Amino acid sequence: MSIESLLTTKVIEAVKQCYDADVDKDKVQLQATRKEFAGDLTVVVFPFTRFSKKSPEETGKELGGYLKQHIEEIKDYNVVKGFLNIEISAAYWLGVLNEVAQDPKYGYVHENSGHSYMIEYSSPNTNKPLHLGHIRNNLLGWSVSEIQKANGHEVRMVNLVNDRGIHICKSMIAWKKFANGATPESTDTKGDHFVGDYYVRFDKEYKAEIKALMEKEGMEEEEAKKKAPILLEAQEMLRKWEAGDEETVSLWRTMNDWVLKGFDETYRLMGVGFDKVYFESQTYKKGRDIVLKGLADGVLYRKETGSVWADLTGDGLDHKLLLRDNGFEAQFFIGGLSRHFRDLLVSKDPVTLPLLEVSESVAKRYGEQAEKCTLPFLYRAMELSNRCDLDYRISNNKQFLVELTLIQICQITNPVTSAPENPPLQKITPAPNAGQTVSPTTQTPNTTTSQQTAGTTSGVTQTAEPQAAYRAATIRPTTFKRDIPAAPTQTRKAAPPTRISIHQKPAESVAEENTSTVQTVLDTPFTAEALTTAWLEYAKTIPTEVVLVNTMQSCRPQLVDPKNFVVSVDSQIQVDHINEHFHELMSFLQNALKNNQFSMQLRINQPGEKEIIFSPKDVLMKMIEKNPDIKNLYDTFDLEIA
Repeated sequence: MSIESLLTTKVIEAVKQCYDADVDKDKVQLQATRKEFAGDLTVVVFPFTRFSKKSPEETGKELGGYLKQHIEEIKDYNVVKGFLNIEISAAYWLGVLNEVAQDPKYGYVHENSGHSYMIEYSSPNTNKPLHLGHIRNNLLGWSVSEIQKANGHEVRMVNLVNDRGIHICKSMIAWKKFANGATPESTDTKGDHFVGDYYVRFDKEYKAEIKALMEKEGMEEEEAKKKAPILLEAQEMLRKWEAGDEETVSLWRTMNDWVLKGFDETYRLMGVGFDKVYFESQTYKKGRDIVLKGLADGVLYRKETGSVWADLTGDGLDHKLLLRDNGFEAQFFIGGLSRHFRDLLVSKDPVTLPLLEVSESVAKRYGEQAEKCTLPFLYRAMELSNRCDLDYRISNNKQFLVELTLIQICQITNPVTSAPENPPLQKITPAPNAGQTVSPTTQTPNTTTSQQTAGTTSGVTQTAEPQAAYRAATIRPTTFKRDIPAAPTQTRKAAPPTRISIHQKPAESVAEENTSTVQTVLDTPFTAEALTTAWLEYAKTIPTEVVLVNTMQSCRPQLVDPKNFVVSVDSQIQVDHINEHFHELMSFLQNALKNNQFSMQLRINQPGEKEIIFSPKDVLMKMIEKNPDIKNLYDTFDLEIA
């Protein structure tokens, strides 16, 4: 019998003997004695004064005397007001310890409780060795796990290893720059200590570079911290790792293996282990999606640096960093945004809302947000974000691609329709001639072949490449076939498209021929410089079309021959924006150049593509780069490019 049960029984007995009263077991209150008083257990005396008809102190002394006389395990007692403090003898506690020592399963619940728990502990980073804090976590985690097992619970002990991120890359870049091929084996160093030394080396070099930038470049400390070359190298290494660069991933695997072998040695010495080891490199994408979803739901917030946090102050905790700003890959953001739009579409119908499998409060917020979104908006937003996700890997400017997509999404419900303050010259609408095919022809994003026209590749130097890898969109305006070449200008009538009305006879539509449009043929020669100038001038007339303006400023036209020019862009999104403004753009260029006999071709640059030579002048410049003597020949004879 435990000492608590024995005391309870004897207190009931003492009240009966001293005061001839019966008390229930639940009326006997036992508690641990306060540390400022002598004793181990305390009996609350107040409930028994109704039977003793005496003060609490007197009642306590009478009950204490009885208990000490009849319980040999009681060493002594004292009374403080209405509290009887009982001091248990050392002999009793020694007996309890001997009993525990003889039973290897003492305290174990042999029946399964039906409850399962996962306990995660250790949680090391693979950029440095285990330290005292990790030892503490391991001992606590193992102990809690064993206690839970003893209580009949099913326990799964796991370890989450943080093996990715900017801190891992810091050790990697330091080893790459300063190790000279050294390994744990060659230096006889424990693996985690070996890698940790290079993490320390990074910090040393980083601080030295910050100091140099402040002294030599006059930078403020915060700016110097961001622009230190070794930090920029580490960030670039992280981006390469996330992009799957083979060399970077191979080095990462090698150094992680060194560290993990060192960890295993420590775990064996401590006598701890795990049922499952998770690696952040295998789970971070799913975790990041969850974080971004929480950000979209308004549960989390983003700081101006780009990092994502959870505000836990309402629960008595602090702000928790969930997603760092270092090495953030925009594709994860756009992917999370796509899924958010999909979830909003599901939330449009209360019947399908439970399919989200989120908490009631989050589901409510989804429903409220879905009510504010029209179906056309969601369909278009999903289309744009999904297209961006598909084009992300082949884009040469990934950040710009995501920014363009976000701008497009923002303009879905509020498109820019206002006219510019200084409108371009009067638009000329080309009219087709009889029997002539009307363009422009726009190649769709899924088209795998490039539509070519006569004379398009004249004078163009291109590297042969598989057609499937060449994603180009070709646009041609209406071209005019001159019957009389000698005439500087020529006017001609074109048959209008046939229109049929339910209020007139078919024959009556012939009368419409009298309203045919007149197109003037303009053929003034122009230079590449004039074309670029007109191109940029048009961009100035549409200041509110941010996407198109940025595209036109960064992607300049290249004149192939007097009748054709090419514009190389980075993504299908840019192609679509130019296509949307095609007629206005061509009309402006035709008026500015006084020429409507040229065509425009759009092409999408290939991944890794540096430069494409379009004109004879470009060819000459390339030849001069390779052989400077050609420049001397060109200057000596005062040559010109035909």
